[in-house]
Amino acid sequence: MTACSRHETPGVAGCAGCQQVWRVYDRRRRAAIADGSWLPKADPQLVREHVARLQAAGMTLDDIAAAARVNVSTLKRLRHRSWLAGATAAEILAVVVDSMEPVAPGDDLDEVVVERVLAGDRVDLTDAELVAVFQAARARRIPISRLSNGLGVNYLAAQRMARGEMPARMAARARRATHRRVA
Repeated sequence: MTACSRHETPGVAGCAGCQQVWRVYDRRRRAAIADGSWLPKADPQLVREHVARLQAAGMTLDDIAAAARVNVSTLKRLRHRSWLAGATAAEILAVVVDSMEPVAPGDDLDEVVVERVLAGDRVDLTDAELVAVFQAARARRIPISRLSNGLGVNYLAAQRMARGEMPARMAARARRATHRRVA
């Protein structure tokens, strides 16, 4: 049921339609408060600042959206919104930089391999080295798509490796699946 469109603030005016809408909303709100599931609207400024800190730490909006289990468009609309659902704000604020921080390349091997692949050389790597190379590329903000083509790995699997979501033992499976599709 919708509120009366004759008023600037629907649900507040004294007409019968607005009163009924208010009663339905208030009943749902009280029931949610009673069972502990009520999360009111939140101020998005805190969430905007948190997203900015995550981006400064090297995460993309796609990474943040995946970690928070929200849509990317929700994060993009944050700039213009005056409010945000409490549950959505809680999901975004729960994303911690350390949980998605790419592994910093410890040795020069990863850097050399990244440069060789970008130059077009064919490189054979173990599964653990493959994951380390994608993480090093992500730390240097090199597009994963360029490396995934050169190393023969599916783009989505490469993104998961770069974020540390795919262990090395699964990297071989991702590589084999890509080669089966190509052959």
